[in-house]
Amino acid sequence: MLGIDLKMDFAYRGNAALNVVFNIAYPLVMLFVWTTIYHASNVSSIGNFTLTSMILYFFMISMVGYTADPKTAFAMEEDIASGTITPYLTRPISYIAGLVMSTISQNIFFMLLPGMVIIVPLIFLFHVSVTLQLVSVLAAELVACYLISLLIGILMGTCAVYLTRISGMINSEQFLATILGGSIVPISLFPAKISSILSLLPFQFLYYVPAATFSGELPIGAAIGSLWLAAVWIVILSIAAYAFWTRARKRITAVGV
Repeated sequence: MLGIDLKMDFAYRGNAALNVVFNIAYPLVMLFVWTTIYHASNVSSIGNFTLTSMILYFFMISMVGYTADPKTAFAMEEDIASGTITPYLTRPISYIAGLVMSTISQNIFFMLLPGMVIIVPLIFLFHVSVTLQLVSVLAAELVACYLISLLIGILMGTCAVYLTRISGMINSEQFLATILGGSIVPISLFPAKISSILSLLPFQFLYYVPAATFSGELPIGAAIGSLWLAAVWIVILSIAAYAFWTRARKRITAVGV
């Protein structure tokens, strides 16, 4: 199933091209905004961010942004509302497992493609020191990003069993995640009390942690330490998602919900 989904992703070249264009457009807009802020403030750094590290930060955000997209929740909403989920419940592979395999292929495709087009040139342009340790930590962070996003998506998608249409709820969660996760303003630039609270939430692993690690704002030692908190959240969200889905699944009938 993973191979089939990956081939389908490659087949839709237009969609892939549009994703790359969007992934380039967003950091370019943020580059313009933050360049204006730096020049207007007449400073060389804001917090621990130089203008160069801020540029690297937002380009990395564009790469991990697809993983943090709530596509799992939207897919579950549509399957549950239309009743197309029913055949999946009778197959040997579970519905959730099939959903996970599909999202893995999509994330491989839509992260590697922008990564090659965007991140690799930046490494050479800004002379980013790429070490085995950095690559290993970033790989672990991207896995954590995927798992946390997936589990939040399953929790949100399961709500469709009870509410049928949850697009508003999903969009609201995504809006909060982009703000609380550091997609617009890095978490470290928030006031100290707010930053300390946000550093305990799982949203930081969707955007801030991998982007700050790549840009050099988050030291490797601190990044490794943050992975323990990510592991705790993955366990908590896994238990919650499993319990919620197991309970909700009993409500699904042959005509949907």
